Amino acid sequence: AVVERGGLPEEPVELAELPGIGPYTSQAVAAFAFKRPKAAPVDTNIERILKRVFKAYNFTKPEIAVLARELVPGDSWSWNHALMDLGATVCTAKSPKCEACPIKDLCASYPCSGNDVVKKPQGKFKDSDRFYRGALVSFLRQHNVLRRKQVGEKLGLTDSDRCGRIIDSLIKDQFIIEEAGGKLSLRN
Repeated sequence: AVVERGGLPEEPVELAELPGIGPYTSQAVAAFAFKRPKAAPVDTNIERILKRVFKAYNFTKPEIAVLARELVPGDSWSWNHALMDLGATVCTAKSPKCEACPIKDLCASYPCSGNDVVKKPQGKFKDSDRFYRGALVSFLRQHNVLRRKQVGEKLGLTDSDRCGRIIDSLIKDQFIIEEAGGKLSLRN
């Protein structure tokens, strides 16, 4: 896809149009590789800092992303590195070092105990859609072709609707292609 475009785009919106590139990666590449203004990758650390500083505990991920972009000064590279470092070393999840925090005077949650940001545990990988997406791609790497109607049997997935959604998501993300007769293969 990058070759077809004539190179790697620098803007987050264009990067997000590439297969397999989501909101975080598009913002991170724009900020760290191209130093694009207003590029704001929101990792766990940055999300935690913004929730604490603005008492934005009820904000959704998209709302946090908008807030993050609004705050980026001209130098997105340094800004985002600084926030990630602050979250990794001072504004940690369980044991924040509030007294050492350089932005404690701006923080609406100062001082905090470390039990303020509740992180939902990630679901099990085994038997997840991501697991079956990876299994299908792996199967196609080894066998080159598989018919749509055989996918469930080959992967041990009995839910045909779910199987169809997984196939369709891989096609949408441009990892696999479907030819006539439901013949699936990896995208070249």
